[in-house]
Amino acid sequence: MLLILAVLLCRDEGPPPKRRDRLPKPAQAEKSVSLWSILKEVVGKDLTRVCLPVYFNEPLSALQKIAEELEYSELVDKVCVCCLRYTTACNEQNGSIQ
Repeated sequence: MLLILAVLLCRDEGPPPKRRDRLPKPAQAEKSVSLWSILKEVVGKDLTRVCLPVYFNEPLSALQKIAEELEYSELVDKVCVCCLRYTTACNEQNGSIQ
């Protein structure tokens, strides 16, 4: 998916995108249900029948959630450079240098 995104980004003929120096604030507030309150309710019960919210398996903080999106950004940059080189080489072969 990153490769497709990088190829689509490289097709744009405009100036390279400006890098962000700050991340946006998270759209959702942190959940107020705590793991401890749920564990207190299920003490002594069969844990195979206890339903835990899905977000307990999600990253711990908003910063960690946002950082996951930026984890492979350097690969997208490398693909963009390769795409640009490939496009330039194809244009040179066809005799249409832009």
